[in-house]
Amino acid sequence: MKRKRLSLLLSGLVLASCARVNAPQELVSYINGCSLSKAKEEIKTIIYQYESKVLDSENQELSKVTLSEHWDNSKEEFYKYQEENYFGEKVYFNEDYHLYEVRRVHLTHYVEEENLYYVDTKIYGYENQDLSGEMKEYLLSPMKYPLTAMNDVIYSIFASAQTMGMNQGGLYYADFMDSNLTYHPYMSIVDDLFVLQLIDYPFKTETESGLIQETVRMNQLGMLVDFYQDANNGKTKQSAIAIASASYNEEINHKSL
Repeated sequence: MKRKRLSLLLSGLVLASCARVNAPQELVSYINGCSLSKAKEEIKTIIYQYESKVLDSENQELSKVTLSEHWDNSKEEFYKYQEENYFGEKVYFNEDYHLYEVRRVHLTHYVEEENLYYVDTKIYGYENQDLSGEMKEYLLSPMKYPLTAMNDVIYSIFASAQTMGMNQGGLYYADFMDSNLTYHPYMSIVDDLFVLQLIDYPFKTETESGLIQETVRMNQLGMLVDFYQDANNGKTKQSAIAIASASYNEEINHKSL
């Protein structure tokens, strides 16, 4: 899963041990109530949607990637369905299949006869760069995992890495919010959700500078609810927009390739 970790403002920060010093108690208490282990225990299904696109100075779309993932650990056998779609400059040329790839689907499922989990992948695309003609599809050789190796794969959706004691790389955001409580003026509790909001906030990287609009909402388990970011480059006037949302413990309709 391509989970982009928050903002141009916050993603490059050196974590500050004094982050909590002046933060309002309601923010600190909210984060203290979050728990990665509790989230893993209580959340059995996840539906995650993500979209990333770049617009030019005339608001014309240059590129876009969409991701949809259905994750079901409510039964004895784990299931995950993931679909990625590519548009514009993000269309990928797959040299192995001589294919301009526009879609890629992954299916994780248990194969009882082999006592293994398979991750099947199917790619879709066109032989012509202008994406004309018949859409081709190819089923790739599956990746295989023993049962003992699946826990890391399953729970990477919550967090896939630890840096300086902070869980990151997944949908668990409580550690990130905690580490950045020095930015508490931009944080609040609204409708029982922890909210980070930036409006016309200046950002600067090695290659870009401009203004950022961003709203991130997290629930009481410390899990992402939704995310919106629009970073406008002051020089090129291009906008990079990322939108994500996640829902939990909803019924999953199992798909196949």
